[in-house]
Amino acid sequence: MPELACPPSKIGNYIGHGAERYVYDITDDPTKIVGLETFETLPQRMKINFYLGNILYLLLPEHFPRIYFSQGGKKPQTIAEKIICDKKSEPTDLYSDIESLYTKLRIFGFDTDLLDDNIRANWGYRNGKIVYLDKVDLDGLINSRGQVLIRKIRKGQNPYAFDFVKLKDSLTHIDPQTRNRILRHFQSYKRVMDSFTIKYTTNSHRRKFNF
Repeated sequence: MPELACPPSKIGNYIGHGAERYVYDITDDPTKIVGLETFETLPQRMKINFYLGNILYLLLPEHFPRIYFSQGGKKPQTIAEKIICDKKSEPTDLYSDIESLYTKLRIFGFDTDLLDDNIRANWGYRNGKIVYLDKVDLDGLINSRGQVLIRKIRKGQNPYAFDFVKLKDSLTHIDPQTRNRILRHFQSYKRVMDSFTIKYTTNSHRRKFNF
């Protein structure tokens, strides 16, 4: 088994938990947190979370935390930027702010259905701006054999969470270094996504998405 990026000796104070993970401080780095998954998770799933999360962070760093590390297997964990939320009462315009964020994401061709806006704890505010606090996962699209992705591809639907053409077109105003990092992450993300489906679909099914 590979060495854990955050071994038990570095797990600090308990922050909170949900159905899928427990979150803790990291003792030697106050700028980061570690999420310990409650179930064994395929390495590909954790790689997808890493690449997708960092694409969103690079596009809108004020709204998404940076993901430093994701590891699957029997002891899956994710190391992410620690978000210190504003200390204020719950805003009355939360869902208006979420929809404003979704409008920004749609410009980049992102499928906003992949963010969970039904759970208040997934959202917070930092410096007055809304932040998505949960891990960006593709639970609705992926299972052990990627059947949902396969059906989307065979029906001619884009399975990759982003419309890649729209994403590329929207990056013209971003500095070249960041743009190249986003595109590299996307290509890595796509390769892992394809590993779920390549045995069950043909190249012609995927070629239409111009990746």
